[in-house]
Amino acid sequence: MTADAPISVAEAAERIGIGISTLHEWRRKKLFPEPKHHNRGLWFTDNQVSLLEELKEFSGQNATLEYKTGTLETIA
Repeated sequence: MTADAPISVAEAAERIGIGISTLHEWRRKKLFPEPKHHNRGLWFTDNQVSLLEELKEFSGQNATLEYKTGTLETIA
């Protein structure tokens, strides 16, 4: 795969180590930039997948994600 090759939702979820349903939930909450739409599918860039990996890491550091006014907040 080249660096510019689009990454499907299923492949992104697998690379990140989360379920597709989690990825869709994060999308509904607008926790990451909208992926490209093409042929009825959503496609991520390598950069977006990297951001999602950071989001997963962040969400696992005893933090609860809440979507409020367009920002992520941690609740200890």
